[in-house]
Amino acid sequence: MTVIQRVRVHFALAGILAALAVQFTATAFMPTIAVDSYQSVVTFFLTASALLLMASFLLERGERSSFLLRLRGDLLRAEIEDNARLDHLTGLFNRRYLAVMGAMLAGRDGPYPIGALLLDIDHFKHFNDTQGHLEGDRCIRLVSDAIRAALREGCPNAAAFRFGGEEFLVLLPGATPVATQTLGKGVRHAIKALGLPHPGPGPAGIVTISVGTAVAVDPNAGGLDALLAAADAALYEAKRLGRNRVCGAPATATPHSPDVDGAAPAP
Repeated sequence: MTVIQRVRVHFALAGILAALAVQFTATAFMPTIAVDSYQSVVTFFLTASALLLMASFLLERGERSSFLLRLRGDLLRAEIEDNARLDHLTGLFNRRYLAVMGAMLAGRDGPYPIGALLLDIDHFKHFNDTQGHLEGDRCIRLVSDAIRAALREGCPNAAAFRFGGEEFLVLLPGATPVATQTLGKGVRHAIKALGLPHPGPGPAGIVTISVGTAVAVDPNAGGLDALLAAADAALYEAKRLGRNRVCGAPATATPHSPDVDGAAPAP
């Protein structure tokens, strides 16, 4: 196989200038060469050099244009892929991508056990109604950022989704019930630590979340739908008990749950 390496324009220019200098010097010292012949030689070499440089320049410009077009196409495809799987407000995975990742994580060959956190901002409708939609969007962004930061520290392989308007879902591959509960508590405390003012009916006066946790240990027990249903039931229980707490699904609850401010420690 023959490989042709094209010389860059500046290297080609330097090489041609050096060759011309050698040629003109050698020709000038030839005593028998006529002036007309010398001028013809000079004209030929200058014309050939100019054509070679122009061709090299055009080829290099074409390569750069092709590279920029490919780069632009790659960036556009990456942006389209991100838009297809990411929520534009929070930067978390969106509900559409949950079907794709959920099939991988909660399938029969998934990394069981799989933990799930279903989180809901407490009294968010009241917050949105009184503070306005812009502040509501800001609240959602700050909450999602806090969730992302808590997961980065507690479970780097977790996948976080914006599940609904003010609902978030976190899938935790390989997480035990205790680890799932512990992470749910960490996220709840991280949201509370933001100290975002909330004029709602809650006693805290700041934005809080309720968390339902569940863990799937058997790939034959209904997959992702069953896991989400269990987490949703636990979230409903957290809200029923007064919000701003973590409750585990009955099958996966540990002696540490529910987690709520002021709760007595487990024996």
